[in-house]
Amino acid sequence: MNKLSKEAKAKQQECLNGAASLITKGLPIAVELIPDGDYIEVGIYCGSEEAYNAMCEVEKDLRVTKGIWFDSGMDAEGRRDWSLDYCLEEKVEA
Repeated sequence: MNKLSKEAKAKQQECLNGAASLITKGLPIAVELIPDGDYIEVGIYCGSEEAYNAMCEVEKDLRVTKGIWFDSGMDAEGRRDWSLDYCLEEKVEA
């Protein structure tokens, strides 16, 4: 079972709130959540350029304003993946 620290769960919740905010804007966007223990992968499907731009703004806000970094990428079908997993954890050099 994959576990996140309390701090990482709080960061993940901010990211999930950002994804939810896209839906409430009434844009042609679908969001898919794929849980794996505490880890959640978010799939975002943007149905217009306006929706894509809104998603980019949410990503920018999360990363730049809130300082939350997470893995993301786009697949061939146009699905934006946010991997909200171990990347939210603080790394400690051994």
